[in-house]
Amino acid sequence: HEGRHDGVHDIPDGGYDIYALNITASDSSRLSSEKGKMLITSGVHAREWAPPELLARFIEMLVHGYNANADITTILQRTEVH
Repeated sequence: HEGRHDGVHDIPDGGYDIYALNITASDSSRLSSEKGKMLITSGVHAREWAPPELLARFIEMLVHGYNANADITTILQRTEVH
C-alpha cells in the first residue's frame, strides 16, 4: 500500500476519515499546554444512537454557553474538550 502523506504522518489507503473537534476558549490567558484536556468519544459502535445525539447537545451547550454561563466559560478557559 502506497497510502497518502499529510506532511507529517503516513495515512494508509482505505478506511474512513475521523472528524474531531477541539472546543476551548481561544481568548483565554492560558496557553494550550497549560490547560487540562478532556477526550470524549461517542458513536463507536453502529447501534449506539443516543450517545452521539447527547454529545452533539453537550457540544451545543458548551458553544452557546460560552460568555453566557459563568461555569461553562470558566471550564472552557481552563480546559480543552476534544
